[in-house]
Amino acid sequence: MAAPIITEPRVAGSSAFTGLAEILAQETRGLEEFADLLERQRGAVRTSDRELLEATTEDLDRLLLRIGRLADQRQSMVDQLSGHTGERLSALIHTLGASAPLALTLAHDALRQAAERAARTSRINSVVIRRVLDSERTFLQSLFREGPAIGYPGSQTATPSGVLLDRQG
Repeated sequence: MAAPIITEPRVAGSSAFTGLAEILAQETRGLEEFADLLERQRGAVRTSDRELLEATTEDLDRLLLRIGRLADQRQSMVDQLSGHTGERLSALIHTLGASAPLALTLAHDALRQAAERAARTSRINSVVIRRVLDSERTFLQSLFREGPAIGYPGSQTATPSGVLLDRQG
């Protein structure tokens, strides 16, 4: 008697899941580039390299557009695979349970980690840029403030003298 052939159960649409895993990998690379660009941008702010700052801003614009398109493509694929519009990827993977392809699960984990890093880096950049802007605003205010600053020698207000003329009256 011949031994029975044992096959692993195939997940329906496994090529679709492979395609989804590839989209997730591309999104992950995009988010990693995003975090790297933010770090370069922070370095440009630190060194006052205006040229690099402008270049990173343009690169960020293009990259965000690409990441947005990939996210739309991912959502479309998740909608098709789940049969529900607006289904989250994590919900789809949870529904699949143990039959979820390993490549898809690993790609989802990598995307989540890249998104967390990008979010941390973005928060740091926001704080740095806010501090730079506050510093510049304070500097400009000190340049255009009338008279000496309060608290410095000679900053006491002088007693009013002279006559105030009203041209209209």
